Amino acid sequence: MKALLLSPLMQLSGNLATISRIKKGLEKSGLQCYLKCPLELSDSKALERVLDELDIDVVIAVHVYKSGKLLVDSTKPYLLILGGTDVNELTGDKEKMDIMTKAVNNSRHIVAFSESLVKKFKSCWPDYNGSDISIIPQGVEVCPSSFSIQSYIQSHVSVSREVTTDQQNDSFFKSFEEEVLRCPGVVYIPGLSTEDTHAVIRDSFALVNCSDSEGMALAILEAMALRTPVIVRNIPGNTAIVNDGKTGFIYDTPQLTCDESFKLIVTTLKSASWKSQYWCHMRSHGRDPSGARTHDSWVERPAHYPLDHCSPLQAHL
Repeated sequence: MKALLLSPLMQLSGNLATISRIKKGLEKSGLQCYLKCPLELSDSKALERVLDELDIDVVIAVHVYKSGKLLVDSTKPYLLILGGTDVNELTGDKEKMDIMTKAVNNSRHIVAFSESLVKKFKSCWPDYNGSDISIIPQGVEVCPSSFSIQSYIQSHVSVSREVTTDQQNDSFFKSFEEEVLRCPGVVYIPGLSTEDTHAVIRDSFALVNCSDSEGMALAILEAMALRTPVIVRNIPGNTAIVNDGKTGFIYDTPQLTCDESFKLIVTTLKSASWKSQYWCHMRSHGRDPSGARTHDSWVERPAHYPLDHCSPLQAHL
């Protein structure tokens, strides 16, 4: 069976890491998989040509709008994986919402990373058949390299905080760079490889997520797997995986990072007693009632495999 995995493939992005991990798992289960970025295709006819050339049986697509707009008239069965930005940010745009609605209604199945994303999805498409939605938590794999952030910083500049990102959006990056230059004690580090990024997370005091919107942030799961405390913004995608005060800390607004409450969080993180409790909570974090880990890639793999008889997608693909 041949599957086309359709997803935004910007280098160093969460989407690329997610779809690459899913591809590896599906290939281990016997599927022949091909990756394609929807931004490389001009329209749905271009996608159909790719499907015909590769003799594709099924499409697994990430992002209801970017991938979905090419699939609305597809002759092949397809599954949509909610990315987060699609349902959290784009549903307010009528034109995009109309396209996403067609993509959703014509899909064979919907996959969400968390219950909070399912709730958001149902609020946007209340008439969608609920039996055709599965919750499959993100799997996580960490492979830190020998990269040393301390050595990197010492050889470049003296700083107290590091910001690691890549230039996915030119206009955003320009404004981001301007703001960074105004902040004393902050240095911008160009995007790193996955292995080097894991090494930086492993060696950091904490990982801070300040996103306005998330589906399920892979960086947070990676930090947890590497036993690095997380401090995250209070949004549904983050609160679905972080238990405030136990498996991390949740703050309400960016301004909180400058006030006394945030200083209290940092003080707590330095506490030996809290660290001891944190390790205990992390040992049980992400487990279902049977004790199985819900974010392991080996759990995620069969759930996405349309030929596996144990898969909730079997009847739909």
